[in-house]
Amino acid sequence: MTRALQTLSIVKGVISGSGVDLPSERVVEDLREIELYTWQGRLKSDLELQFPEQWKAWKTDPEGFCLDGKSPLRDLWGRVETSWDVILNDGFESNDDYDDNDITLIICHGALGKCMIQNALGVRDFRNVEYALENCEAVEIKAGRWRRLHPVESEWK
Repeated sequence: MTRALQTLSIVKGVISGSGVDLPSERVVEDLREIELYTWQGRLKSDLELQFPEQWKAWKTDPEGFCLDGKSPLRDLWGRVETSWDVILNDGFESNDDYDDNDITLIICHGALGKCMIQNALGVRDFRNVEYALENCEAVEIKAGRWRRLHPVESEWK
């Protein structure tokens, strides 16, 4: 969560004075990065050397992968689904209160961002690299479509 809050601070600094009004800040705890339990905080290269079979399983079948009796990707998907419910229902008494020009800014990293995009579009294919995000990338999701905005703008998909 620390990296996302640092990124938010940078975004606020860049947008300040631009005339764009950001929504009020709200931290959704479930929008934390994927949890890799006992692997957390370790280098990928070390994991690959120390746990070659498990590492291969993680890379070839992330949805079926289990670590410490848990499924990191399935756990992440569950958090993504509840997070969208919280985000989309926050501040609106009903769908009639929502305006197409309302902005929700979600700052997250890596696997979480990929799952957030896919979930919003009704897709569930973690191995599809089309939805992978680079560092500092910004995307827009609207009416079942999405596009990249930064660093390079793309066509709507």
